[in-house]
Amino acid sequence: LDWNTYRVKEMKGRRQRLVVHFDRLKPYHGSRQPWEGQQKPREKRKTQRPPWMRDFIPDPGDEHGTCS
Repeated sequence: LDWNTYRVKEMKGRRQRLVVHFDRLKPYHGSRQPWEGQQKPREKRKTQRPPWMRDFIPDPGDEHGTCS
């Protein structure tokens, strides 16, 4: 917590602890709660084998990947 915020330890009727701004007018919104303008996290990159590697490492989904 910062110099201008403090944690209220116990409030009647509430199960969670509440953090309020120093002037007690606005509740403090921590970094875990999204706010307007927050960017969505990037999607995981899709990795593909390079074409030259396909000759050396068989693809498990390929029917002709092994010699019998």
